[in-house]
This record gives sequence, C-alpha cells and structure tokens, in this order.
Amino acid sequence: MIDLKKLRKDHKITQKALCTLLGMSQPHLSLVENGKLRLSEQRQTLLAEHFGDLAPYQRDEAAAEKKAEKSSKGAPRKSGQDREKQRKFDRAYMRMAAVWAELSHCNRKKVGALIVKDRKIISDGYNGTPTGFENACEDENNQTKWYVLHAEANAILKIAASTQSCEGATLYVTMSPCRECSKLIHQAGIRRVVYRHGYSDTEGLDFLRSAGVEVEQLDEEKE
Repeated sequence: MIDLKKLRKDHKITQKALCTLLGMSQPHLSLVENGKLRLSEQRQTLLAEHFGDLAPYQRDEAAAEKKAEKSSKGAPRKSGQDREKQRKFDRAYMRMAAVWAELSHCNRKKVGALIVKDRKIISDGYNGTPTGFENACEDENNQTKWYVLHAEANAILKIAASTQSCEGATLYVTMSPCRECSKLIHQAGIRRVVYRHGYSDTEGLDFLRSAGVEVEQLDEEKE
C-alpha cells in the first residue's frame, strides 16, 4: 500500500494535481491516502513512471491487517446452520434478480437488482433509461447511452421516493456495482452486497469493502 500523503509532501504535489495524474476523484484519493482503499497496480505503475522508486512510500500492510483482525474479534459468528440458511435465501433472491433483469430493454447487458431488508423485498430495479425516455438503451453504433441508469441505482432511487429505508439492507445484483453505484450503495446505508457476475472494473467493490460493506460473490454454477 502506497503512502500518498508522504509522496505528495516529498514531491510537493497537491491532491488535486495527483487526482488529475491518476484519473481519480478527490474523495476516492482521500480513501487511498487514509489507507482504506488500495491503489490499483496500473496506477502504481503510473506513479513509478512519474516519481521513480516507490519503496520509500510502501506502508506496513502486515501491521494494518493485524490491526483490522484485532478490531474484528468479538464479532458474533454465524453457525454452520445459520450460514447454510442464509445461503439458501441468497440463492433464491439472486434467481429473482436474474428474472427481473429480463425486464430490461438493454441488448448489451441485462442486469437486475433487489433490495432486501428483514427478509422482505423493499425495492427492485433493472438497467434502463429514465422515466419518459425511449426504452432503447443503445445508440445507432450499439453503444450504451450515457443516461442509462444501472439496476442498483434504479432500486435505490425507488426507495428514495418511498417511505422505506435502505439502512442495514442487503442488495442482490446480477452484476457487481460500478464506481458510481458503489457510492450510492454506501450512502444509502446498504450493509451487504451479493452479486453474481463481476464487472470489469473492480474499484466499485474495493470502495464498498473499504467503507465496511460486506461483499460476496454468489456463483451458483460452482455450487
């Protein structure tokens, strides 16, 4: 893990300038600087190209992991029976999310999402255009239109327009969340995310983990 605060101080570079160099938002960079999010290998390579040897800025990851392990002690553990029961519910909700995905008008990728709280489905969503727009998600070049909403964003927005709350809920989604949706998930108070297929960019999942959200991939084909 790179100590970006020390690197910025030694090289006299502002946080804004470093954001531009790495192609990151300032909130995202702040998470990295505070040790809550790991910098991708691609960005570490970019830093090395600009600032040279990064060895003086490497943090002691073993100490950080030991501290995290210590803080997690005392947390209640689920029994094997409880875990298996939860697994059955996870599989059932994921199958329902997959069925919901079929409602999407997107041709390139159909994604479905459910938000569950206290074993009740409180919201659902699939990827598609905003209300009042045409249903087609792709343009004439078969590229996804920029204003298409992701499934989890649609599900969270439904909650925002209701009397329900996402606080402490679980999100089931057939595709792992992107960076933008991961911020919505965290802000909404969702505490657990279960997904089936991984998105090409894993920074959304990294962000959720750093924010304390439980993340789990459910691959039913391997079970």
